[in-house]
This record gives sequence, structure tokens and C-alpha cells, in this order.
Amino acid sequence: MTNPPTIKGQIFSAEEKEFARKNHTLLMVSPCVSKRCNFFCPFCYSSSGGRQINGNRMDLNEYERVIDEARGVGAKTVRFAGWGEPFCDEFFYDESTESFPLIDYANKLGLYVVCFTNGSKITKQIARNLVDRDVSIIAKMNSFAKSVQDKIVGKKGAFEMMQRGIRNLLDVGFNRYDPPRLGVESIISKYNYEELPTLYSWLRRQNIIPYFEMVMHGGRGRHFEKLISKTEARSLFEKLLDIDEREFGFSWFPVPPYVGFPCDKLYYNLVVSDHGECYPCYGIDINLGNVREKSLKEILQNSELGNIRNVKNLMHGNCSKCRHHDKCEFGCRCDAYNMGDIYGDYTMCWHEG
Repeated sequence: MTNPPTIKGQIFSAEEKEFARKNHTLLMVSPCVSKRCNFFCPFCYSSSGGRQINGNRMDLNEYERVIDEARGVGAKTVRFAGWGEPFCDEFFYDESTESFPLIDYANKLGLYVVCFTNGSKITKQIARNLVDRDVSIIAKMNSFAKSVQDKIVGKKGAFEMMQRGIRNLLDVGFNRYDPPRLGVESIISKYNYEELPTLYSWLRRQNIIPYFEMVMHGGRGRHFEKLISKTEARSLFEKLLDIDEREFGFSWFPVPPYVGFPCDKLYYNLVVSDHGECYPCYGIDINLGNVREKSLKEILQNSELGNIRNVKNLMHGNCSKCRHHDKCEFGCRCDAYNMGDIYGDYTMCWHEG
């Protein structure tokens, strides 16, 4: 048995992660585009959707300076995820010139890019343009059923748009690389619970990294009505582990929020909002400082970030006593934060010691 593959751009050694944690540096930076999005997912933890552009957002030069400074403090990857749809933002994709300003700037500095997208705007030409750049794409697909997919993302016709985007990425060979450059994110809910094992197996056979994840209790996710139970989550994770072991020879420790790997980005990533505020993670709105007022290097010295990166010393409750924390990294600290205590229990975890 071997560990499952990791998408290119997010492959870091344990030594690199520990160095970043201890020395207030980065391996990855996550600049947020605007909250514009052509979908309206009912579980979205950043509550994005529509044409949301609040005043005084960063301009392109400021985004480039963030990427510059991140590289100066160790970053190897620029990650666009979790805020709005990148392809709805002109700094990420300029439709008038068919260019990718932020990808190209990061690549020019020798940085790799990872982009999360719903995939609906990826045409054949965009796919061809992207495959020649240093970028991995994580698209979205929650169901093989049109009615279910449309309901999950809150948009009629979304299924065809998303399927077309994935086909375009497959046609140019995004899934033919080693390490893989193509992933698919799927939110686990009562809508698609029963078909997820089938979807998971299909993705593995296509050499696509499955990003199956639990809904986080933030933004619209606080009121999402189709959450699964802890018991259902455990059953699903164990089914997916069985698929990996029997069909693909992969083994991993079953623990939420992600299927197949723990969430440890708190130790080496920093989220920068479209207004310059820095946060430990997308769902943790502890403002560590603004890049318009301080350098990233200064912001990384923030004592609260230091505490969060040393989470194991501040944990309490069942999570603090669990013998599996070296495998799970204490679950989802974003979810714990949104449930009231960043150092408290991750309530969706079924391990109790």
C-alpha cells in the first residue's frame, strides 16, 4: 500500500512544513480574487455569488506585490481558492485579451499555481492556454445527475457547464501528468451521499485527484440543511478507503474534513483577502494585519498566528487527548472556529481517543 497521490503544487515534505511553522515562513500563499461567482452554492462558507465587488479592493499591482513578498518568505505555490470564482475576475482571467495576469506573474517568478474553479467557464481555448502554464486545476463535480448537480450549486444548467469544462481539461491532457495536475472537488451532503463512492472510483480511474470534503459551518454553510451526520460521514470515509485499498493500492487514515489527507495548511499558508487583510485560513476571520500597511514578513510574526500554528499546545477537549492528532492535524480548525472555539473539538470527527 502507498499514500494516495497529491496534486502538483501542493506537494511539500514534512520537513518543509515544520520549517515554515517554526520559522514564520510560507510554502503557499492564497490571494483571494473578488467574491464574484456565477453560481450560488447553498453551503458556500465565503457567501460568494453574483457580481460582488466591494470598494477599495486591491489592484493588480498590489496582488503582484503580495506574490512577490510571499516568494521572499519561502512560498513555492500561489493558490486561488475559496473566495469567488477566479474566472469571473479580470485579474485572474482577462477575457478581453484571453490572458491570465496573476498566473503569468507567479510563473515568471518561478512559482507554481493551484486554482480551484467550478469549471463552468473553461472553454477548449482556455484549457489549451492553461495546460502550457505551470498550473494545476481543481474543478468541481458533485453528482452525475443533472438535477442534483444544479441544486447543489444553486444554478439551473450548471451540470452541462461543469461537465463541459472538465471534458475540455481532459481533452488537452490535464490528467495525463505525473504528479497529477487535475483534481475535482466534491462537497459531501445528503444530496449526493449515495453516489459518492461511484464518483470517487471514476475520478481515480481518470487519474483525477478527488477532493471530497465536509461542509464547513461558515457563511451560508451555517444554514445548509443537507448536512450528513457523523455516523454517515464515518461510513462514507470507510467505504472510500476500502475502494482505494482494493482497487488502487492506496491507504490513508480516515478522518474529516477531507477524504484521503489531513488539512495542515494552517502551518504554511496565508490567505490574503481582496482588500489586503490576512487570515490564517479562509474560514477563520481573525485579521492578522493588512498588506497595505505591513509586509507579509511582519504579518507572519503576528502572535495569534504563532498560536494557531502551535495549535497542539493550546488544544482542549477530546481533540487534545486524541492519540491520532499526528495523522489528522486536529481536523478542521476553521469549522471549530465557526462553532465557537478554534482550539476546541472538531465536532464532525468520530475518533475519541
